[in-house]
Amino acid sequence: MDSRTDHLPRDRPAKHPFYVRGIGIHGRARESPVHPYLAHRAKGRRAEGRDWCAAVEAPQFAQRSLHVSTGTGLRTVRAAVVSLGVLDIGRDDFHDRHLVLGDWKPPAEMLQLPDNAPVFKALGDRHRGLVVTSYSRLKMLRGGYRAPLVEPADILEPLLPGGSATGIFLHDVLENVDFRVLRLDASLEAWRTRGDVKALFRRAMRRNGIEPRFLGEAERIVHTALTSPVTLGPHHLGGGFASIEIEMREVAFVYPYPEADGKLRRGYAKGFVDFVFEVAGMTYFCDWKSDVLPTWDEDALNEHVRRNYTLQAKLYTLALIKMLGIANEKDYAARFGGLVYCFVRGMPSGGIYFEQPSWTTVSTWTDELVREERL
Repeated sequence: MDSRTDHLPRDRPAKHPFYVRGIGIHGRARESPVHPYLAHRAKGRRAEGRDWCAAVEAPQFAQRSLHVSTGTGLRTVRAAVVSLGVLDIGRDDFHDRHLVLGDWKPPAEMLQLPDNAPVFKALGDRHRGLVVTSYSRLKMLRGGYRAPLVEPADILEPLLPGGSATGIFLHDVLENVDFRVLRLDASLEAWRTRGDVKALFRRAMRRNGIEPRFLGEAERIVHTALTSPVTLGPHHLGGGFASIEIEMREVAFVYPYPEADGKLRRGYAKGFVDFVFEVAGMTYFCDWKSDVLPTWDEDALNEHVRRNYTLQAKLYTLALIKMLGIANEKDYAARFGGLVYCFVRGMPSGGIYFEQPSWTTVSTWTDELVREERL
């Protein structure tokens, strides 16, 4: 007998008939520290006269010998164990040959973990409840705000600085300012001296942390945005947005976000339209923008809207059409005027982006949103 295996008893009880060097079937350490190699008798296999030896990845023990005993004999197995596998050792031929693990090449599928990600995603989508998301969240998923390709270099005091706080402040004023006052007297000096106008600006500046020294510029921006003449397709507003009498501000909507088949499964997108108004029976929506751009020429403005507000234009247009109950091209042409982005810093010489997309174009937007967005 090989002197290296003298430590393996030949008279072990029947319940411990199988050994791998240094480790008993129940994991009891003997003399050798080759712990990664475990032996296991498969239940139900005794009647078939077969034992099973589990081999695990342990390159550090490559080329060592595994001394295996079945209780009826002892054989040495030269091992270069490099992957998870199972040795099926038949007692009938155990004494007649050596099992060389290093020559065994596992099938490729044994070495690859199955990609179950699509399966789990499908299960998650199927069992997920409806969600309510927002335009702001959808925009963040697309990377958020994209600054102008050319940064403005002339933002000096006392101009109103940019930033989200300034934007919220201007929206606050535009939401609550009384258009009727501007229709009575459109002059800036008369308007800014009114007590109610002063109180409106003071409250909004205090809420949003705007320094008092920017009051004059803020008044000028708001007044100019509301009183400058605007042309929207066939309609000209000589007195600006303040001349509009049929209007609503901060209009909330919850838009069902459908699947490609039109059925509601994922949930809703919510938002607030800054300014919805009617001119000559046509309904428009306007969103106030306080972005700081280096130029207000038409090409630069169109590019800025394309890079930042295409998603909003689609979502808000679809929501408003649904709110109006428009379901066909004839109704659309008769009742929907278009969408407006008013960049208040660019008024009066520029800053107005107007679009009246065709019914055919609008009809494709639902499918585009389904393909592009992940709620």
